[in-house]
Amino acid sequence: MGAAADAGVLRPVAVRQLLALESRGGLTAGHRRMAADTLGVSERTVRRWLAAAREGGRLERAERCRFTLTPQLGRRLAFHRGSVAGLHRELVAEAAAAGGAAPSLAMLYRAVQRDVSPGLRAGMRGGEAARRGFVLAATLAGVLAALLT
Repeated sequence: MGAAADAGVLRPVAVRQLLALESRGGLTAGHRRMAADTLGVSERTVRRWLAAAREGGRLERAERCRFTLTPQLGRRLAFHRGSVAGLHRELVAEAAAAGGAAPSLAMLYRAVQRDVSPGLRAGMRGGEAARRGFVLAATLAGVLAALLT
């Protein structure tokens, strides 16, 4: 496990311990520095974590707001045969007509990559036969990999 993964798992423990030290009046810069070195982050990051815990009681990393592909957008993506650029052009035209903002092309690509399976995208591009072929190829690759290990 890398330093970033360790920081994500150990952050609540470290922050809780540092806050306990602080409440007893024993927290020093050395403690913060040691925690930062152990977790692979800067001392400034540890200070921000402590401030967030004091102010909001939050020990873990805050959840990020993400653009997600709704079922309606999934249907529109299928209409465009899996073309993210086609869906983006449609959303931009729609947003321009309504006076709003459309998600960026990169944001759409990330959402599709995260929310739509590769087999489903293959099916959108090439029909049911392509989807089945993709699933079959992925299954055979998995079986082969299991046999070779």
